[in-house]
Amino acid sequence: MNLPTASHIGRASESNLLVIVSYSAGDTDALVDTLSAHLQIPVQAAYLEGSELSVGEAIQIGIAEHQPRHIVVLPLFLGASAAKKNNVWQIVAAAEERWPDIAFYYGKPLGTHSGVIAAYSQLLTKSEISANDIALLVVGRGSRDPESNMEVYQMARLLWEKFQSPALEIAFTSTANPDISTAIQWCLQAGLKRILIAPYLLYDQNLYQTIQSRLEKIRSLSPDVELVITPHLGIHEGIVETISQRYQKALKNLTTKSPTDEGIIRLRSFSHSHGAGGAHAHNIPNFAAESFLPPRYQGEASVSAAPMGAADLVFDANGQVAWNEIWGSFCDLALAGGPPHRGTLLEPVPPEIVAADPASYQRVLSELERGIRLVTNLPVITDRSLGWLGIQCTDEAMAIWLLRAIIVENISVRREDDVIYLPAGPNFRLEHEIKNVITVVAKTHHYWTEHITNQPGESNIS
Repeated sequence: MNLPTASHIGRASESNLLVIVSYSAGDTDALVDTLSAHLQIPVQAAYLEGSELSVGEAIQIGIAEHQPRHIVVLPLFLGASAAKKNNVWQIVAAAEERWPDIAFYYGKPLGTHSGVIAAYSQLLTKSEISANDIALLVVGRGSRDPESNMEVYQMARLLWEKFQSPALEIAFTSTANPDISTAIQWCLQAGLKRILIAPYLLYDQNLYQTIQSRLEKIRSLSPDVELVITPHLGIHEGIVETISQRYQKALKNLTTKSPTDEGIIRLRSFSHSHGAGGAHAHNIPNFAAESFLPPRYQGEASVSAAPMGAADLVFDANGQVAWNEIWGSFCDLALAGGPPHRGTLLEPVPPEIVAADPASYQRVLSELERGIRLVTNLPVITDRSLGWLGIQCTDEAMAIWLLRAIIVENISVRREDDVIYLPAGPNFRLEHEIKNVITVVAKTHHYWTEHITNQPGESNIS
């Protein structure tokens, strides 16, 4: 691995310490050695699970052995809950209180950094499997924190763009839905019996082994299904460079009075003035990439960062929501205009919850179908997959484009050929989840018909 050496390491390399935090031991020993040689500083590993060194113990040992003036703590876990992130932050804040002469800095998780994407893309390439007839299944840890689960969806979309398989599914090992078995069933429903499983995790051997054991059980029950799991991520140049960049950025910010716009935390500036959801809360990046935007927003006009205003529901003479009369113009709901439509990810509903209340579920399906037909004139499929409503696109290109754009809006979505599927559940409320789904469908469909294809739209909205 050919890595450039660091050009500047603080005041002196021996005055700095880097602590990397992961869930459990994987290839962290080798990573510690590689980072230490690359950055020319001592590096200490810490873990959130198991009997290995905790974050507090790693900091204490590092201080005793190296007497650093600056300590940078970088979490390597992916898709972690806000609680996990905050727990580590509180440990580091307590260490700062104990050693006030040392400057501490707690960085944000690596997330969907380009280096992480490059590392995972290489894993897919090394699988030596053609993407033509295989589904890609990205498996995350799973959390009660929707933002953490949303990160898995974002990484899955970015990896799929590199791999270009016929189908993409997302699953979680615990807490969140769908589980691995359900996601594999969706792949089979799409006509694909070869599935490439990519665990979204870093140096987490325990969870990797859990995924492997679940796949073995599925293989024994379905021997005609080919399940291939990517190797556990080892020492990759993209990961090393990502950690190095975060470390260098942290050192730079230790000498300033405010953090950079990347959302990294300088404890000295903020630990006494903000509580557990304040300045140290990590923002999930908004992947409203320029390629998703209508042409008139691609570098030709300034873009507002203000949140999109919520439109009031409008009712017709029969007392039903007039979905095609709510918005004056979908261009006012521009994808370039601020953050995603929803602040948190609207996730799939477990089939057992749907089955427990069929009457409410049918009412939700009927309203979603009626609203989507009003704003798109596209055929709607309600009986193919429990907990999902399908929209028949005009072709596969349209389905792929809508899938990418809707994911950015924090709505779970999956695709089978030229049909996209959106979540539906018996507990969906008219002014909330139902409106969320119809709004993003209307919005993205308008972009496709009016701005992307340059053809007259079929929507009733101008």
